[in-house]
Amino acid sequence: MNWQHLIYFQSLAKTQNYAQASKELYISPSTLSKAISSLEEELGFPLFLKSGRNSVLSEYGKEFQGYVDQSIECIEKGIQNIHTKMNQIFGPLNICGIYVLCSDYLPPIVKDFLEQYPGVNITLEHQISVNVLERVLAGKSDLGFCADFNFQDKKFAGLEYVHIKQDDLILITSLDHPLASETAVSLEQLKDEDFILNGNPNTRNRIDFLNLCREYDFTPKITFEPADDQSIIGMVYAGLGISCMANIPSVHWGNLHVLKILEEHVPVQSYYMIWRRDAHLSLAAKTFKDYVLSSLDSK
Repeated sequence: MNWQHLIYFQSLAKTQNYAQASKELYISPSTLSKAISSLEEELGFPLFLKSGRNSVLSEYGKEFQGYVDQSIECIEKGIQNIHTKMNQIFGPLNICGIYVLCSDYLPPIVKDFLEQYPGVNITLEHQISVNVLERVLAGKSDLGFCADFNFQDKKFAGLEYVHIKQDDLILITSLDHPLASETAVSLEQLKDEDFILNGNPNTRNRIDFLNLCREYDFTPKITFEPADDQSIIGMVYAGLGISCMANIPSVHWGNLHVLKILEEHVPVQSYYMIWRRDAHLSLAAKTFKDYVLSSLDSK
């Protein structure tokens, strides 16, 4: 059955006048007449009866009009719904990031993004930088958020990246630690302190801090080496030692004391959003990437 013929029938059924209906449909009266005759022939019953210059619906036409109106309304609604879905952003989005970004930087961005795109299902995984890089390269994560890495390393040649923020390195102690009365200290003042550092040798915080210590001929006394930064914060809070971390908002929430390092060459930790250069990003991933980039432009 010709869809256009049903549209012609609906218009003629409303006006019951060939001249008026053909004008509204932008076709000639003869084209409309042929279409209705073809539809009647296909259906096997008359739709209209001649009444002077007008054409009135037959008994069958009146009943058929109800079905046509319902069908056209249903189809048009379906088309509208599908177009709406096409314009919506939905589906899974896998993001991985290091602790300092998963704890402070990403949560408010994810919250605001989901308010605009509630159909996106975001998975946020906490990894160290080297794992973030590997997961994105392997296609296990759509986007990654990591610290500095060797941009010249050939194994990372397939990555695109953009700098998103940077933090100074600082020291943290418990509130009742003797150093809690200070605002800044030198490495020399820390020779008798117990340090709590991430046990993974590839962790950026650990690498930067130990490089700083070597530059100033300082050897930290490392007492504990937990596997994640959250454990480090908990152990520092319990008074088991001090640690060196990036200066992120969560270390200022009142449970820890923050100290600046007085040495001149304290490294700055930079962070990046990364994605595979040759990967086809899903619409959800591309929209989130663009959302992060737009937030950088607004700062």
